[in-house]
Amino acid sequence: MVLHPGYATDLAIPSHNQRRQEILSGAEFHPYIWKEAGSICIPSYLQTGHYLGYKANAMANLKQFANACAERGVMLAVENLNPRVGYLFQTPEEMIELVNEVPECSLCLDVGHLWISSCLYGFDYYQGIQDILATGKVITTHLHSNSSHPGADERTIRLEDDHASLDKYQFPYKWIISKIAASGANMVLEVKEDPLGNYLLLMQELDQLVLSEQNSEAIKHNDATVILTERNLYETSKSHT
Repeated sequence: MVLHPGYATDLAIPSHNQRRQEILSGAEFHPYIWKEAGSICIPSYLQTGHYLGYKANAMANLKQFANACAERGVMLAVENLNPRVGYLFQTPEEMIELVNEVPECSLCLDVGHLWISSCLYGFDYYQGIQDILATGKVITTHLHSNSSHPGADERTIRLEDDHASLDKYQFPYKWIISKIAASGANMVLEVKEDPLGNYLLLMQELDQLVLSEQNSEAIKHNDATVILTERNLYETSKSHT
């Protein structure tokens, strides 16, 4: 089960997008909004008392929920979210902290959300991917790209959760797929456009990885054969002297 890990509020959050946006742009969150469009949070939001208090509550609740899921044979995977007010667990550091504090939880790595967060908070995106995968707790992933990019200020930065095709916006999808494939985690396409094209692109990359692995194993096998042959020749030459 994949879970959006909650909101930093005591209010009930509606599923209807417009009503949810009205709450996220309301009085409770207004001091922490940096960009009105999308209710993007200020870069220091994760260090505010408002955010930290709700994150601590979420961790305690997630522990109970993960245990309840386990009793029913269900694995609970917490997804990293993009940098909006009210959204919890937005950075690699937080995801690693979560599974260290609540080892009952697994993780869902959303590579698009993480890219948006890296544009706002300035962490190394590639290292972040590797650090989250290195926990060994990632059991599934969400694959999509977006048009976000860093900027010097509110006017030049772009933070959009487009859920676009993998090969758009120079997104490093080949590198990402190779890292996820090596980890053994599931891959889920979360694109809003051309699902068949994205599926074929993903399968093409996976086929290339399998072919590369087979070639690598063949090379290792050939190297081992040469070493063995040289050793046999040496042993044979000794026996005749």
